[in-house]
Amino acid sequence: MDGPCVFDDDFDFVREHIIKADLVAFATPMYYFGISSQLKAVIDRFYAINGQIHVHKKAVLLMTYANNSRDDERPIVTHYEQLLSYLGWEDAGRVIVPGAWGAGSVSGTKFPAMAYELGKSL
Repeated sequence: MDGPCVFDDDFDFVREHIIKADLVAFATPMYYFGISSQLKAVIDRFYAINGQIHVHKKAVLLMTYANNSRDDERPIVTHYEQLLSYLGWEDAGRVIVPGAWGAGSVSGTKFPAMAYELGKSL
């Protein structure tokens, strides 16, 4: 733990900023009841900085999914909650958007305003 990462990619940039950050925003669409592979790759790389990020931070979850069943969001919400519990981070808010099938599908809904208000509150 807390060593250099074996992959040579953009995580060095992310690493530097996550360690210093007071708040981390997790933003993802849902793919087959899980987070995006891009976000999962970043979270998996937390292992390399585990000791440095077990400090008080806040986090927010911004999530979209195509279906409208609240049951469908549970796997990602559970993953997010478990990650925060493990890291000792505080949930500072969530904007979870059901029924978002494609680009622009949140236009004209309450969700952009909710995300804006969440951002202002931080």
